[in-house]
Amino acid sequence: MKSSILNLLVFLPIVLLAAAARADTVDYSKLSPGNFIETGSIHGPLDVSPDGKFIVTTFRNSVSIWNTVSCTRNLQIEAHLGAVNFLKFSPDGKFLYTGGDKRDNLVCKWSLTTGRRLQTFQHTHQITAIALSGDGKYLATATMDHSGFIWTTSDGQQVQVLTDATFPITSLAFTPDSSQLYAGAAGRTIPFLAGMDMDPGERSNKGTFLSWNVADGTLSEKSDIPQATPAMEFSPDCKYLAVVLGTGVQGFPEEFYGTSLRIWQTPLQSHDAPFLPVSRTVSSGMTYFDQRTDTTDPTGPIRWSPDGHLIAFQDFLWTGAKNVFKLANPKQRNPSSHITFSADGHTLAYYAESAAQQDGGGERGTAGVQIAKAP
Repeated sequence: MKSSILNLLVFLPIVLLAAAARADTVDYSKLSPGNFIETGSIHGPLDVSPDGKFIVTTFRNSVSIWNTVSCTRNLQIEAHLGAVNFLKFSPDGKFLYTGGDKRDNLVCKWSLTTGRRLQTFQHTHQITAIALSGDGKYLATATMDHSGFIWTTSDGQQVQVLTDATFPITSLAFTPDSSQLYAGAAGRTIPFLAGMDMDPGERSNKGTFLSWNVADGTLSEKSDIPQATPAMEFSPDCKYLAVVLGTGVQGFPEEFYGTSLRIWQTPLQSHDAPFLPVSRTVSSGMTYFDQRTDTTDPTGPIRWSPDGHLIAFQDFLWTGAKNVFKLANPKQRNPSSHITFSADGHTLAYYAESAAQQDGGGERGTAGVQIAKAP
């Protein structure tokens, strides 16, 4: 195992992500609002089916499946005892995985044809992250006690227990070939998950990057990430890890005040890639680049577009040094905590409020999900 984080993670500027885009990259500068689905609530996560034809939303302990064309609800499931914190469509779009809060500590697999629960994945502590492999064969989960787990989705069996994290894992991703599981962990409370909190004695301003071999569960890499928050997310190809700096939060250095995004290069990406690190050296010898945003609130999580060239954070879609699209009428204070892309990247969904309607002399809008399309 390499001893220096510099040999493991090389920070890269967001501004150069767009420069490496292939010709088939989705043009988010032409993103336009489409249908608006009146769900009546704006609570919890949501997800878009791989083909973009359906979305799934949450309200308290239930999930609803909606048709993005007809804007009608196809299915409603009472999924957990408490809040639903996680949603994932299977890669083939046939199944839905849901993760509950500390009232049941369950991940469940559901049939989207019948609404029947097919499998349960039981945990002893609250769930902090879930991920599915690209082939749909594996489910990865993490819990508040710093543990990680790998399960086979065909039979619901636990095949690996991962106990190397120093902090709770808040981001999980399988590499495209499903051979490695990557994780990002942070020593702070996770404010955008219902019922989530940490023992004050465990809190830290640091984070950790880890990777394991899926086949045998052995640890491949482990490195510190300075100034990390729980808001972190791997790019779809696992070549990059985006982290929101812990800025404007008590305990962080004054130089970091004003929220920033930071991009790290993972071991999967070769160092001779067409990205050049921006030279800013800190005491550890690392170089990094901070992308300042328009907010001082670092609590909202990050979402990557499927092509890996755009990041959703707060109520903007970011590529390079400026935003390319501001989400229309965002209902949530941190709308990117509830934003998702279809597998091809052409469909985007987020909680919003419809155009205000006249109601007895007062203005009001309807809560729901805004569908947006990009060419």
